Amino acid sequence: MTFRRQTWEKIASEWKLADLDRQTSLCSLEELNSEIDRILAGKQKGRVIVDLAT
Repeated sequence: MTFRRQTWEKIASEWKLADLDRQTSLCSLEELNSEIDRILAGKQKGRVIVDLAT
């Protein structure tokens, strides 16, 4: 088994982040500027996913 495969298997199991859904927010491209402002102000926690389809 390759190192890469072993690493991905650990990420999917023992290293998997708990409650990742609660640590992630979704924003549209139109909302991105306000999200960037929040990040720069230190008010954003977790991850922001930009939905390019909306």
